Parts: sequence; C-alpha cells; structure tokens
Amino acid sequence: MITVREAVNEDIGAILKTETESFSDPWSESAFAFAINDSSLTTVVAVDSDTDTVVGFAVWSVIAPESELCDIAISPEYRRRGAGEALMKSYIDSALGQGVTDFFLEVRQSNLPAASLYKKHGFTACGRRKKYYSHPTEDAIIMTKKV
Repeated sequence: MITVREAVNEDIGAILKTETESFSDPWSESAFAFAINDSSLTTVVAVDSDTDTVVGFAVWSVIAPESELCDIAISPEYRRRGAGEALMKSYIDSALGQGVTDFFLEVRQSNLPAASLYKKHGFTACGRRKKYYSHPTEDAIIMTKKV
C-alpha cells in the first residue's frame, strides 16, 4: 500500500536517488533541502507502507488561487503501481484546501506516461515552452487545471 506524508530532511537521499533515476537534468541535493525546509513549498513523499521505503515525491507551490507542481517523480520499479496517483491526489487535495482554483505544470513533450497521469487528474495542455528542457533539448507542454 502506498501512503503519502510530508518529506523530512532524512528523505533527501531517497528523493535524490529517484530524481536522478528519472530525469536527465536533476535537481540538486541543496534544491531538495530548500524545498523541504521552505514554507513557500510543500514537499511530500510516497512511501511503500509494507517496507517503509520512499518510492516517489512531489514538490509544489501555492500562491492562492494558483498552484504549480514543480517536480514529481516515482522510482522506476514503482511506476504504474499507484504512487503517482497517490501523489497527485495529495497535491490536488492539499492545494484545493488552500483555496487554489488554477493549477499549472510543465511536462517534457516526450513524457507520455506523465502527461497521461496529469490528464487523468483533469489537466489539459494549453501551451508550449520551446527548448525548455535540456539533455536532450526538448519543448515543455504547459498543462493547466481549473476548478
């Protein structure tokens, strides 16, 4: 079973491992330390409750009525096993509870599994950021959700 909880500094190693396994241009350890300890950001982890293993994470900001999903990733061996669903539900529920009506995120145009997850949660493509990603250079698709 996957559960979601607030991230703590002790989770940074597991978060960084998932980040580097998932992205060609990963956030740094200091970026995650900042995200966990800065009150303007929310950082949560998905945990396999059977093994108490961190299997994914999400970072978002809220400046009501808007919120941006800044980073989300799932360990490769836990993809398509409910961790992404749990993190997205946590994100949306938390943001709604803070008065958010407009959600935003960017997704690499080739990341079809992530785009599919976002669509499942009500996000739609609304624009493109040319050459937003590097390693390799690729456009980002801007997605929004309005409630």
